[in-house]
Amino acid sequence: MSEVFTIPSTIHHAQLEFGRFICHMLLVQT
Repeated sequence: MSEVFTIPSTIHHAQLEFGRFICHMLLVQT
């Protein structure tokens, strides 16, 4: 069962990191 939740959690973590990156870029541009 743990393997089933490993991939979604990794994708969710990647989305959080990507969101932080986007926010950082937007702050830099303004």
